Amino acid sequence: MSQLRLARRAGGLSFGAGAQIPARFAAPLFLIAALCLGLSACGSGNNERLGERVVPLGQPVPKGGGVYQIGKPYQVGDLTYTPREDPDYDRVGNASWYGEMFHGRRTANGEIYDMDSLSAAHPTLPLPVFARVTNLNNGRTIVVRINDRGPYARDRIIDLSRRSAELLGFRDNGTATVRVKYLGRAPLNGDDSYERKYLASQSWMRVEWSYDDVDADSIAISATCWAMAQIAASGMPSRPNASGCSVAWAASLHLSIRSVIASMFSRCFCSSCGSTAKPGPPGPLMVPLPRPRFSAGSRRRIF
Repeated sequence: MSQLRLARRAGGLSFGAGAQIPARFAAPLFLIAALCLGLSACGSGNNERLGERVVPLGQPVPKGGGVYQIGKPYQVGDLTYTPREDPDYDRVGNASWYGEMFHGRRTANGEIYDMDSLSAAHPTLPLPVFARVTNLNNGRTIVVRINDRGPYARDRIIDLSRRSAELLGFRDNGTATVRVKYLGRAPLNGDDSYERKYLASQSWMRVEWSYDDVDADSIAISATCWAMAQIAASGMPSRPNASGCSVAWAASLHLSIRSVIASMFSRCFCSSCGSTAKPGPPGPLMVPLPRPRFSAGSRRRIF
């Protein structure tokens, strides 16, 4: 097989003899090449390549199943990492996160990576262990289960799961300045009750809703259907009369409920998210509904 040569030519790129590519494709080709090189260096262990996906996307990921390990010194690029027990580990640095590409694949200690769990990768701490991670940009703190190796960028000290990055508030930014403190060994069975209890105890986690997270139409339609079912069960006629009053009443009910839902969830009720809205739980659902009237001696609505 002939060796592939990349030569710079006026007006294009030449791969080997006689194969020339227009200059306008040069940048995309370099980008693709860089991406391929980056993917080939990705891994979930001591510089291991991307492993087989053992749990398909969308399927539940089993917890635990790995082993406790420290590991031998290993080298990535020109850096050598020496895993070790470090009960006093308490460091400030940059955090990144990893997600779908690694989801459902084996971690460095034999568990299966779940991007929706509170987990992380660390280059030297034992596996699995608990660590407390604080985003120094917003003060949010969570506890994660470290069960994987990485990251290997010089300026990063921990690689968090997608869910952990969401909770710490830096998923969109990609990185954040964090403090990482070692807490102790984690159970091999994957029990995550400790992480979840710690998360639930955080004040910033108590309520953080926004209208973007709520499908007001779906909720309003469901509430309207329920109300109409109650009317039918009470013995009132449920079919629309000649003027379509029942239909109009149902439409009015739907719009009223949707308006209230939109109003409730258009504010942020999180005390630490930086919103200027007044924090506090949503109030009771008060919907101004039209009251149907009935003609004397009958059950027919006359509105």
